[in-house]
Amino acid sequence: MSGMPTKFEMRLLDVLQDPLPLVSRPFEVIADRLNHDEASIIAATQRLRTEGWVRRFRGRIDYRALGRQAVLVAASVPEERLASVVEYINALPGVSHNYLRDHEYNLWFTLQDRSREAIDRRLEALGGQTGVSFHAMEALQVFKLDVRFRLCADSPARQALPSIVMVEPPGTLTNMQRRLLEAVQHDLPLVPRPFAEMAGPDASESQVIAALADMQQRGVLRHIAAMVDYRRLGYVANGMLCLRVDPDRIGAVGPQLAESDAVSHCYERRPFAGFPYNLFAMMHARSADALHEIADGFIQRPGVQADVVLHTVRELKKQPVRIVPDQP
Repeated sequence: MSGMPTKFEMRLLDVLQDPLPLVSRPFEVIADRLNHDEASIIAATQRLRTEGWVRRFRGRIDYRALGRQAVLVAASVPEERLASVVEYINALPGVSHNYLRDHEYNLWFTLQDRSREAIDRRLEALGGQTGVSFHAMEALQVFKLDVRFRLCADSPARQALPSIVMVEPPGTLTNMQRRLLEAVQHDLPLVPRPFAEMAGPDASESQVIAALADMQQRGVLRHIAAMVDYRRLGYVANGMLCLRVDPDRIGAVGPQLAESDAVSHCYERRPFAGFPYNLFAMMHARSADALHEIADGFIQRPGVQADVVLHTVRELKKQPVRIVPDQP
């Protein structure tokens, strides 16, 4: 594997994390943003993906818009039992992220399913298999979901992401939309006209683009973008800031926390006995000192009663849940 990406490649990585334009030749639009030609953009993107700097380049689906539910789950697992418990958890198809963190509650994972009842049944079965108590925390408010990492100071300005709202299911998808939704959960073809590759007997290239734009407007498809290997790119300090905030201050503190570039996720969650925190933010920085400096700025905010930073010790699983939409 070669060395670090070049300056041009770093700027390209910044732009690839923005929503991919839903046009016939999206890499031509990216080339214009970077004052390069389309062919060099595609070649560089292929190289960055082959070398692992781009982990995935695919659509991001809002599971809530398809009527699904998800929770953040915490557990306290003794070191000697950790490997076997992790094996059980990672085998669940609805688990996308699983992390070991430096806290009494040391295991944290997300679990998604068709309903909260289905999630509770899975956790009950998991508890029976492992002898571990699992604590599920649903999201009450979403203040931020923006997993982008700034790599180069002179990159083009970030493009806005769709607003995060607690959406209702948008209704039935057509067979063509279902097919496209499954297709965009695979890596994007790195060719001049990637949406032409998704065309078929049921849809031309222009119909594919129109259908994707429609699903984006309806909140089903958030966007198509690259996910980078942020640790290798220098964001080595990662932790979950957990705050206990007065209920009447959540609406003020949450948006303030979400404004920080260091925060990728920010949620209000329902706490559980023994873990009284109700505002959660995933934070990323280039050093532990920088991470704590950012966190300290929020700990002093009015209404914040307690705090803890749970540092990421090890990534145990990070794989998007493949969503198969229900039949119409």
